[in-house]
Amino acid sequence: MNQTSLPEEDRRVGAREYALHLISFVLLIEGRQDSPVGMGRTLDVGNKGIKVELYQAVNVGQRCRVVIGVREDEFTIEGEVAHVTASGKELHIVGMEFDNPHPELVGSVAADA
Repeated sequence: MNQTSLPEEDRRVGAREYALHLISFVLLIEGRQDSPVGMGRTLDVGNKGIKVELYQAVNVGQRCRVVIGVREDEFTIEGEVAHVTASGKELHIVGMEFDNPHPELVGSVAADA
């Protein structure tokens, strides 16, 4: 597994909401599902990406689709794994960069806080 350490300073720009929401995710190859459905939770959500905890190993550069439930809203987002840090034996902290900005997701998360 390719892992990169998070730098001391935060690499992301823009505001983010620190909130816990359950997610489901799948890895993609050429837009098609290439893994069983995995589960995780958000650590923070921004307009251009999210940080999540996963129990499935992923690699930097892998494509993925994430479904995030916030109250009665459901957001399906595709993007690329930007960084991975192991946190314990099986837990992985994963940063995912969205293909497109999602301000409506951030707004929904902020309203739920």
